[in-house]
Amino acid sequence: MYRALIPPLRKSMFELARKHQLPSDDQIETRDCDKCKEEYAWHGASKDAIKLILENGFVLKRTPKVGHAYGHGIYLSAGHRPDISLNNRYSEPDQLGRKYILLCRVLVGPIETVTDRSQVQPSSPYYATGANDCSQPSVHVVWSSDMNHRILPEYVVCLAP
Repeated sequence: MYRALIPPLRKSMFELARKHQLPSDDQIETRDCDKCKEEYAWHGASKDAIKLILENGFVLKRTPKVGHAYGHGIYLSAGHRPDISLNNRYSEPDQLGRKYILLCRVLVGPIETVTDRSQVQPSSPYYATGANDCSQPSVHVVWSSDMNHRILPEYVVCLAP
């Protein structure tokens, strides 16, 4: 596991978004889906794609290379489900068979369950992120408008065969 070297400006942008998104202690607790919270999540990609993410941030192409079951956004598997991001479809093995995934801090919520494969943004101003299942998400979707404010790569994990 390697600590990701992220430019200070990107870290500042994440911290600023965190400060304005996360509820204060005196706010009333609501359903889990309605809250904005910080979680760890995994993002699988090829070695070259991870290098580009660390250098330039997340970038969405017009046509996704893999997956669009939950709309057009950045997909991250929940912290308890690294196996999803380690799938060969996302984390392509390099020439030596090594796989790479990013462990990221993510500002999720309020979360909506995404069922429309063509969704590209929240369905209403109330929601900020999507998921495969609002009550127990295993996949989070962060829309392009917020992807580099809501996702901060912390570690690069390399797994050898």
